[in-house]
Amino acid sequence: MLPSRMLCRRNLKWLLLVAAVWCFGIVYYVSVKGNDPPQTSGANRALRLKAAPETAATLAAGRRPGAPPPSVFDERQYVAGGALRPGEDPYKRNKFNQKISDSLASDRSIPDTRNSACQQRIWRQDLPATSVIITFHNEARSTLLRTVVSVLNRSPEHLIKEIILVDDFSDNPEDGIMLEKIEKVKVLRNDKREGLMRSEGEGS
Repeated sequence: MLPSRMLCRRNLKWLLLVAAVWCFGIVYYVSVKGNDPPQTSGANRALRLKAAPETAATLAAGRRPGAPPPSVFDERQYVAGGALRPGEDPYKRNKFNQKISDSLASDRSIPDTRNSACQQRIWRQDLPATSVIITFHNEARSTLLRTVVSVLNRSPEHLIKEIILVDDFSDNPEDGIMLEKIEKVKVLRNDKREGLMRSEGEGS
């Protein structure tokens, strides 16, 4: 049998190893959370709506004259408009589980997987604003919305001039049209299927 001292030393080594792994995990988690872009007052700034003038149509919809219009895009209503039908295979439309996709929030915390050297680098802020062109065809509404939100929330606000969504003749035009209510979002729709390259050309 091993002497009691050797057993104690062996147990101590295992305890130290477990403690080191646990500490490393805590440090990694804190560093990843610290790299998430800050949100002001817990609001999802990517869902801010464009200012719309009062019209007979908006007043007829139930808003009183002079009452403040809604200021945030209704993501639940938008996603529900493209939801699966009862009993529909969640993988059929997009070859991924749309049911799970539709249940995810448009703005969620994800780990920063960049190289550590990239994370520590200080990037210039005095760059010109840019337009981001995104083409889509029959995209699940939840993934399309998350793409727009990700661009707006994870980019310096002053560097995004606009997001141009090019709808390559999707079955439901409302998939893109409804997103045009969001600030900085512009939607173009092809009259027929044009493919990726022609659609990108249309956006530029």
